[in-house]
Amino acid sequence: MHWLKKARLLAELSQFELASRVGISQSLLSMMELGQRDIDADEEQRLRRAMREAQRDQEQKHKHLVLRRKAPALRRQEAA
Repeated sequence: MHWLKKARLLAELSQFELASRVGISQSLLSMMELGQRDIDADEEQRLRRAMREAQRDQEQKHKHLVLRRKAPALRRQEAA
């Protein structure tokens, strides 16, 4: 599997979502993942940045969900 596809899947992005974040078409991204189109340095930098940002977003969502689940128990402890 191409590194780009692995990274995109780890970032939990669809091809369309990643392509939109980077400003390229989904079909161009697909060709890159299949090795049918080379990725120039500028595109690679933009792709990596978009995936890092998406991973950070996912981590923040996860932390928020964990805190929301813990909140009722924390309130009970404070009330006791």
